[in-house]
Amino acid sequence: MELKITIPFALLITNVFGGVLNTVDRRNTADATGSDVIEATLDELENKCLLGDKPGLRKMMRLVAFANSLDGARTSSSGTGMFGVDSQMFQRTQNFYASSMSSSGKKRQFQNNNITTTTTSVTTPSTMPNSNGGISNTTTRPGETTTKISDPNGGFSTTTGSNSLMNPTTTKCSTCAYQYDPNSVFSSGTGSRQNYSFNYQESFTKIEQESSIKWNSVMQTDLAKPKTGAIGLGLFLGDPAVKIPVGIEGMAELWANSLTGGSRNKSDFIEAAKTLPVPKSPPVDLALMVDTSSQSSGNINDIKTAVDEVIRKTEMGSSATKVAVAKFDSVATVTHSFADTQSTSSVETKVNSLASESGSSRLDLAINKIPEMYQQARPKSEAVPKVVTLVVSGPSADPTATIQAANSMKISQPDVEVFILVVNADMTMKARQEFQAIATEPACSHVVQVLSPLDVPLAIESIKERAGKVPAKISTNYTAKNELNFQMSGEIKQMQEKVDASKGRKITLEVTSGQDVTLYGSTKEPNPSEAFYDLKITCPSGQSVTTEIPASELTAAFGTISGRRKRQTGSGGNSMYYAMKGIGTVKMITDEISTATATTTTTVPSVNSAGGTKLNASLLFGMFWMLIGLF
Repeated sequence: MELKITIPFALLITNVFGGVLNTVDRRNTADATGSDVIEATLDELENKCLLGDKPGLRKMMRLVAFANSLDGARTSSSGTGMFGVDSQMFQRTQNFYASSMSSSGKKRQFQNNNITTTTTSVTTPSTMPNSNGGISNTTTRPGETTTKISDPNGGFSTTTGSNSLMNPTTTKCSTCAYQYDPNSVFSSGTGSRQNYSFNYQESFTKIEQESSIKWNSVMQTDLAKPKTGAIGLGLFLGDPAVKIPVGIEGMAELWANSLTGGSRNKSDFIEAAKTLPVPKSPPVDLALMVDTSSQSSGNINDIKTAVDEVIRKTEMGSSATKVAVAKFDSVATVTHSFADTQSTSSVETKVNSLASESGSSRLDLAINKIPEMYQQARPKSEAVPKVVTLVVSGPSADPTATIQAANSMKISQPDVEVFILVVNADMTMKARQEFQAIATEPACSHVVQVLSPLDVPLAIESIKERAGKVPAKISTNYTAKNELNFQMSGEIKQMQEKVDASKGRKITLEVTSGQDVTLYGSTKEPNPSEAFYDLKITCPSGQSVTTEIPASELTAAFGTISGRRKRQTGSGGNSMYYAMKGIGTVKMITDEISTATATTTTTVPSVNSAGGTKLNASLLFGMFWMLIGLF
């Protein structure tokens, strides 16, 4: 028999769409732990540009939080939370705030021969990282005044020192979050990873704007909330004195010696790294486009090595990630298409064949190849994100033509996400602005610069991870009805859909085989999850669940969203974000509605051995509230 039950949405709607209604948000719940909370917290900070682009920062923060949460000792009673910001670390971030934001410590600028000099007093740590990424307790460094020099006509000054990637002696612009400091006493010399310094004034201002957290008003006990604790740890690790080690061993040493006051053994961190639940990477149609012009001659081998390393860690195939490869110099050539054999060896062969040429960097020609490349990618109905990573070693030969090509591509390919990896320590502000114009918004998370070849693997790994969180565009413009069909195999599928709040929305999930599939929805942020969502629908295998959200609820939800909506959605408008997890063959249908009251309907086709109908707990709960409504 088939049983259809319609449940009034009055109860369910209290968990749908924030603002006047009840949004589930464990990121702001003291002592919340778990990998889902860690990921949701870091996703929010990254989407709001509150995590810098220091290579390996997110990976380090994730492992720190997971290692700290295993023993349960870091709670609100100790005022540290799972991100482990103790009183000493917290005081240092407060010192940074006082130094950079107080009237006496704010930036003092003067013009001298068109050079802006910025002086900021910063209290530096009493310990310093050694070349292995750990902490040396034998060398102390008192508080001192650092001076940063920036060229208003360019992010890096190229008039002095070497432009070699391995030994840069110039600095970035003062408006950039992370900067190379050639005068740092922590510099470990030629051939090693370079230092990234942090613009604290800009960071504190952005934290207050984006999260309504004024850092000098934060209390120690607030750090038990994952989001506040994560911001604190990010500020602490943003210190130019702290280098994020490349490997787990170095990260473990940094954690044990500097972040836990020596109270924990680095083996605890290493064990946590082994046991951290890592969601299966979702399929992505990834295009790697590599600069092989003359300006890449010093970097091309490092780039190939790093790309190879990432490719070897990527599951590839017709139902997994597909990779296309292109190169560009004075011409642009696709060397491996999405239609070619999708195997690690075939892609590695094409990557290893790349060589630096004598021509100029015609980035515009590379961008013009993108529509052609994605003609062979998977159809939109499979909801697979389309991601381009442009690996460049410097500005394009024709910036005007490049930006024009990018604007045209964004119109013709609005569902393609563009990342740019800049493998060069010397980048002018003009070049940075060019790359920001090309990349998908927000540029802070789509333009990544590394100052040393040793940081390239971490940077590409970071971009690959971000690519896995890119919502596939179900609709780039409003469409009344969308239907998707795909096979879920344990990954988390991220999706984005333009909606018309004035008409409401009906969402139908049908799972024909496999296990339970859960859909999380949000009107606010691109990556909903168990830790943060406005809408949650679970559909058991062999069943169909339909939920109707009235226009009044959508209108109220989108009405609570600030002007940051345009930046978060990229192309503006009201967007619903979805994240689906589970195993099974899934059909998802979204359609507009005009009903005045919201309902959820579940179709249960299966019958138990006694001849009765199987009802899950959510249905029984709904029936209970139906009966309550009768009285």
